[in-house]
Amino acid sequence: MFDIRNIEWGNDSAENDPNLLNYFITPLNFERVSRFQKTFVIGRKGSGKTAIRKKLFNQFSSQKNHFVIEISPTNSIFRSLSNAQLMNESSSNDIIFQYAWLDNIMRKVLNLIGSKNANFLATGSFAAAREFAKKDGMVNLDFVETVSTLAKDIKLKASGGELGLNVENLVKQASSIDQYEFHLLQLAKDGTSITILVDDLDIGWDNSDRSNEILLGLLSASMYLKALHDKLNLIFFIRDDIYSILMKKTTHSDKYRDMYKIKWDEESFLNLLSERINKNFNNTNNDPNHQTFNLVFPEKVGSKYTLGWMIERTLDRPRELLQLARLYTENLQNNEPSDTVLKYVEEEYSNWKIEDLSTEFVNQYPNLDKIFVYWKKNYFRTKYKIEETELDARMQNILSDVDILDAWFIELKENNDFKGLAKILYDIGFLGDFIRGGDGGSQVNYFGDGSAPLLKEVQVHPCFRKAVGTVERIR
Repeated sequence: MFDIRNIEWGNDSAENDPNLLNYFITPLNFERVSRFQKTFVIGRKGSGKTAIRKKLFNQFSSQKNHFVIEISPTNSIFRSLSNAQLMNESSSNDIIFQYAWLDNIMRKVLNLIGSKNANFLATGSFAAAREFAKKDGMVNLDFVETVSTLAKDIKLKASGGELGLNVENLVKQASSIDQYEFHLLQLAKDGTSITILVDDLDIGWDNSDRSNEILLGLLSASMYLKALHDKLNLIFFIRDDIYSILMKKTTHSDKYRDMYKIKWDEESFLNLLSERINKNFNNTNNDPNHQTFNLVFPEKVGSKYTLGWMIERTLDRPRELLQLARLYTENLQNNEPSDTVLKYVEEEYSNWKIEDLSTEFVNQYPNLDKIFVYWKKNYFRTKYKIEETELDARMQNILSDVDILDAWFIELKENNDFKGLAKILYDIGFLGDFIRGGDGGSQVNYFGDGSAPLLKEVQVHPCFRKAVGTVERIR
């Protein structure tokens, strides 16, 4: 008999899970992305963006005459360009980054196509791609070097005058993009499909003006490429908070509304866990997934069905559900389901999640963890439901007593913007907005979605209640 204590749930990081595609579960409306109906895949950290990217790479690259390129800014790009002196006009920097990305991406595409056709009798643009790959030596062009070269060339061409409206023409003249574009268009017209997958945009990103300029340049480059031909497609995988920040910094946000927001429901989460259990059990009986689930987990925790109880304690992200499942099975004393163990590990899991929350938003709200430490110390064993008057008082106390010397907090403090602080805690998912409906109905909305919450009554998210010591009874 298989021991459920030995279940291998897979790596927390989709990037490092070699078995991911063996138990990949599609989130809701996934086909909109696979059919290129959406350009931007939006989701919080751990929501499944990288898993989707790996699935799409496998799906597209297995198709005939379909070439897939993966693009990922690296930590060194942001670090190397953080203080680089480029142009005097900040708007010019965006254009330089756009064309540097175009140069970088087009070269990689031609390299890939040329190298894969190296042993074939190629003609036309296939031959050009093959020669390009041979000449380029299959070495990725250094993005930082491209940026620096473009900036120097533009300064020389501008001859010390104002760049004005000529900057884009000057940048284009300083690059080889026209040549690359010609061959890419010919390849597309000849029936070659090209898909560019852009992921890991948060690696090295620090929410500085420069890092945002670099990403805005990448967004502009993506729209340029996507407009070239219907066989040239690009899919962006981006955290929703970074996406929101970038949209506020561009006058062309309407161009980037073509987005798919990753969503999971109870059935897809059930399938996610059950498929992994099946792989461990080598289950080939095609049992319903709820039966597979009940081989490992108790039917209920208190009076609540276990799956719902577990999902409630996540931020609707697969990674968290898997983390909770792993913590549970690794703490089982016997080879049988136990609601006692599931409740026991909740506190450790909740402490992980409050630490992860602070890390996730470290670039927007540094030292956020100090607020949670203060909360636990001063509001320990208080209810997780908080009325408006009490919420306002807590926010004012935090602004008055918590020692955070970062700009975001100082601004809130100077303006006594306690509502603004509550809105931030709502946006990151710590607090939910409780809304009373008609006929006694009610709901709690979690996570900022661009709409203005009422914040008349809030609730600490179940994911964090144990970590900050709120009172909660299982009814």
